[in-house]
Amino acid sequence: MNQANAKGPAIVTTLRNAGQTLDSFIAYHRAIGFAHFYLFFDDPDDPDLSRVAANPSVTAIAHDANLRRSWMALPQYPAQAAFVDSEVMARQVLNVELAMISAREREFGWLLHIDSDELFFSPNQSAAEHFAWLDGQPLEAVNFPNYEAVPEREDIGDFFREVDLFKVPPELRHEPITPAGLRLARTVPQLLPNLFHFYGRGKSAVRLSAPDMQPEGVHSFVRPDGKYTAA
Repeated sequence: MNQANAKGPAIVTTLRNAGQTLDSFIAYHRAIGFAHFYLFFDDPDDPDLSRVAANPSVTAIAHDANLRRSWMALPQYPAQAAFVDSEVMARQVLNVELAMISAREREFGWLLHIDSDELFFSPNQSAAEHFAWLDGQPLEAVNFPNYEAVPEREDIGDFFREVDLFKVPPELRHEPITPAGLRLARTVPQLLPNLFHFYGRGKSAVRLSAPDMQPEGVHSFVRPDGKYTAA
């Protein structure tokens, strides 16, 4: 593939019962420059599957017998086979591996793996501009630190539109937490003892023209020999 002719970045996610937030997820990422979405529906009867499948920017794949046969041909299947029925992360790894094959064939430049309740945020440039800039860097995978949302009420429908308070990962703080901030954190039981309740490792994108790269769990991409360039 000629990287200069790549069509832009794509997204892969494995989802279940996303509901009304799925429309926001697609619309937002399309607006900031993502070219395509590989959506793997973990529930083959998910009502959103047939609806979004009509979107030309979406490849919608049901978790059915055809998908499971496709998994069996993948290099990582032997390591994941024992866990595909019990661990969603095993299914995610195989789905990402399948999406990488299709995205390469369709000449997308980068593939970002995020969940359907996550958004890619680039405050100073669009995603299209950011990944175009990455095209010129000697990198084969990029990790993006995650912010964690803090809902301020229980009754929330589309959290993408209704939540605007986030916890910043420590490595992105330009200044240490202030005494006033520490006192505030101590009054909010949801913040301590752990700042993040889920994970702080971030999520990653892979350059699709980089040979032999493969997903390493759900957070990163590697080459089996361990030799690759990442940031």
